[in-house]
Amino acid sequence: MRMIFLLCLISVASLSAQEPPVTVQPVATPVVAPATAPSVPPVVATAPAPAALLPIVHAPVTSTYFLLGLWPDTLARFDPVTDTIVKQMKFRNGVQHGLQLSHDRKTLMAITGQRGTIEVIDLAKMEVVEEHLIKKDGWILRVRRVMECPGGKQWYLQYERVEKKVDHFVIHEMQWALYKVEEKELGEGMKELPEGIRRGASISPDGTKWHVFSQDLIVVDPVTLKEDARIELSKPLYTGMGPLNLGGEDFYENRNPDAYRMLYSMTDPVKKNRRIAGLIDLDMKGMKIANMVEWGAGPSGGFGLHMSADHTRAFGQGGGRGGSGGRGDGAESEMTIACWSLVDGKKLGEGTLKVRTALSISALSHDAKKLYLTGRGHDVWVVSDEFKLLKTLELPGEVAEFIEVRE
Repeated sequence: MRMIFLLCLISVASLSAQEPPVTVQPVATPVVAPATAPSVPPVVATAPAPAALLPIVHAPVTSTYFLLGLWPDTLARFDPVTDTIVKQMKFRNGVQHGLQLSHDRKTLMAITGQRGTIEVIDLAKMEVVEEHLIKKDGWILRVRRVMECPGGKQWYLQYERVEKKVDHFVIHEMQWALYKVEEKELGEGMKELPEGIRRGASISPDGTKWHVFSQDLIVVDPVTLKEDARIELSKPLYTGMGPLNLGGEDFYENRNPDAYRMLYSMTDPVKKNRRIAGLIDLDMKGMKIANMVEWGAGPSGGFGLHMSADHTRAFGQGGGRGGSGGRGDGAESEMTIACWSLVDGKKLGEGTLKVRTALSISALSHDAKKLYLTGRGHDVWVVSDEFKLLKTLELPGEVAEFIEVRE
């Protein structure tokens, strides 16, 4: 077993796929308060200090529920404790073509009305509280995507454009435009989003900035769209090391304005044909890498894993005969599901079960004892964390959208 040295400060033994599964609890250690963020970007990431990652205590979530978009025009709230629909409603303008959860998790934006209307649903009441008709004289606009802006008072909309002529229609290429929610005003169209937020942009935990996860983590002002600061992840921390790629969900559930904890991967400095993975802490006050723990070879499925609410385990699918898409030759489909530790990256278990085609993991129950599989149908398959089928649920409509909400 070889040793990988990260700037002579971090040393983690590479993991072997043949080792028996072991659950390792993180060890709490004191953390020095980060320095005040500098006013002039960029801030170059420095080498992390060797310290164990702390357990998450900031704004813990206590429950989970699912929002299901059921074809053609129903929104349902599903309770994974009882495995029942507890509330449902009809959209006002017919078929829904996409759902977007707001940053504060209090409302939902639904594209309806032949893609010409956006309905805003109050999730506590499960009723429509706003309707936004997206229109422009002489044109038919069909909304494809709603992207909420920091502050929640503006959206970026991506839409198709159909020009109305006297005796025919002319289809034009898609555009983006800024939409003012309170004024219900659509701005001028543009071919692409502004360059600073074109790829990997999400709203910061405090709701005031854009955080752009691209080659680096960049903080962008939502008004000027200028860079405020950055943590350099693309620049190697030592000779032979490649850039760091972040992925998966934030372990703080996007609720900690001062930090992120995420999975990372990079090219193995020694064996260039494989990738290694681990955990990384990002200090958003000091704008630096606060800590890294390397696991060696990362979990199969990588950033497509579904994480438990306490972020100690993750489940991924793959392999097996037929997989999530089936074989198409009449053979019975199988799905292989594996469970991984998010403490040390080791595989905790694996199982294979016979399924119908097109199923994939959509969500986990709050305690991660149950996995929910959906895909192209009215049914939801409920599987235990020991990879056994528990039950099959029949819903009053085909599952078109599935959103996991933790609160």
